Amino acid sequence: MDPKFAETRTEKFGIFIVVTRLKRDRLMITRKGGKLSSSVDSRVLLQVKPGSFKINIPFTLQVQPVDMASVVDLKHHNPLICNSMISSSPFVRFDFKTKHFNKPIVISIPCPPNPGNVKRPTTAAPGREDGKGSNKTSSRPKSAFMMGTATKQKDDEDDGDCLHILTHDEKGKWTVNKDITLIQSKQRDLAIFQLAEPLERIILIRSKLEVPLAKIEKMATLLEESMSRCSVNFILRQKNDDPNDVVVYCVSSNKVDRILRKLNEDGFEEGPPPCSAVTKEGQFFQVQFRGNLKNEYEESIKFVFNSQLKSRAMMYVGEIDKFAQKSLDCYKGFAQIFANEMVDETAKESEEGVKKKNQQNAPEKVLKVVMKCEMLVTIPKPEPETTKPYRAPVTYKGQGPIDAALFHSLAADLGDEWKQLAQRLNIKSMRIQAIMRNNVNADNEQTIFDMFLTWAKKVPRSMDKVSILCAALVAIGRADLAEDVRDRQEDFKANRMEKTRESTLRKTFLKISQNSNVVSDWKFLARNLGLSENDILEIEEDFPSARDQCFQSFVKWKENNSDNNCTISALADILRKCRYHRVADQLYA
Repeated sequence: MDPKFAETRTEKFGIFIVVTRLKRDRLMITRKGGKLSSSVDSRVLLQVKPGSFKINIPFTLQVQPVDMASVVDLKHHNPLICNSMISSSPFVRFDFKTKHFNKPIVISIPCPPNPGNVKRPTTAAPGREDGKGSNKTSSRPKSAFMMGTATKQKDDEDDGDCLHILTHDEKGKWTVNKDITLIQSKQRDLAIFQLAEPLERIILIRSKLEVPLAKIEKMATLLEESMSRCSVNFILRQKNDDPNDVVVYCVSSNKVDRILRKLNEDGFEEGPPPCSAVTKEGQFFQVQFRGNLKNEYEESIKFVFNSQLKSRAMMYVGEIDKFAQKSLDCYKGFAQIFANEMVDETAKESEEGVKKKNQQNAPEKVLKVVMKCEMLVTIPKPEPETTKPYRAPVTYKGQGPIDAALFHSLAADLGDEWKQLAQRLNIKSMRIQAIMRNNVNADNEQTIFDMFLTWAKKVPRSMDKVSILCAALVAIGRADLAEDVRDRQEDFKANRMEKTRESTLRKTFLKISQNSNVVSDWKFLARNLGLSENDILEIEEDFPSARDQCFQSFVKWKENNSDNNCTISALADILRKCRYHRVADQLYA
């Protein structure tokens, strides 16, 4: 089972990441020698003779298994080079703490045999029985024996194979080692050889006969690169309820069916077939769109592939031009997935444009942006909207408490009884039907509001609209709304009286501030108004004009006292106290 979780103990919180690597066996070779095997594959065996080392030597053994599925996948993606490859041993890495051996070490490494060489049961030829000559006839037709013999002869010609041992040189390349002699077991599934000097990495490759050694070395290089890669599938699905909601998954090939079932349960069923590709762990992908589609929130989205975690990108797709693709019933585009990868590129010619004769440009690895796959995405076009008749905005300038705010408040509280209210307000049935036709697609509140506007515009200004509206509301059983209208009228009257009193006081302040006798000695008046010296000083600093200073003294007096104490009679008494009798008498004129 693949590891899903890791457990550790820590003394403080932080950011952690779990990584995996190949297992390493740390072994010890004694002077007496012996047999040492790998814990990953016990068939990888080292036989050390006594006296091979003068002292105990520690060394590290690492085995990276290569299954037949990896070989088949490599042959599928690289048919020109790896078509002749039959099987491969695991990659074996040695790390000896010495540079030479006193005696050779015998090493055994498994390598699967050629499947074509497996012995098959044979049928005795006509005229033979149990492999011995006989004149007995067989009941089977001769054509059956002739066909079997021909097939066997053809298989014998194609079943030949050759086993190569490759070592990793100092330049980082795989090289076929001709100095090592390989001995295969009887079942041809195990190779035994002697190692006279330390080597870092070894691999065995079984191929068909007469394959060039350069091709064998290329096979080892491609196989090593493919071990860090895996076959994945890109899955793009759209939500059933909202096709613009798109999710892209990158999963291993063996998890495709499970992810598709999970997406179907979550309501993501629509989408193109999965697209296969080859990638590696930790590869970053970038999703972009071409055609008439785009991601509504970001131009491109990035996500990383991890076989143990969810590797997905979620986005909301929309059209670029809603008037494009008129002949189609949907908007079409393509989701493109890109990745940065090292690719082979032939070296360019020199500046003179001259190449050496009989010499080809060697390919070199270059980092490029490669498109891994492209998938078709379609989103349905919205239904054409019906053109609504244009309505000029209706405004109503209220009179007293009857205004647009009151009509909106009543419309929100009224239900279907608004038709009875309209009849009580003497609105004709034909007009009620016209109001309903004009608001066929609007909500009920707008319809009731239009009814109130119709009534308010036809009632003369001289009539008491509050009494008429309250009587109609009581008649349909909504006395609570009638009470709200009356409260609104009382609030309106109180506000109007307050504004009238404020306006009268302000006019009185202005009238007194025009008198030169009062203005010349405004500080004396201010002290009698109850202003403190600090108030007088602030007024004097903020207002340079004597008239403004006198006026602000009255304003400050009003702020310092309640509304009941700030009256015309109270102000007249203060003026008489200051011996401004004539000014006080003019306040009542």
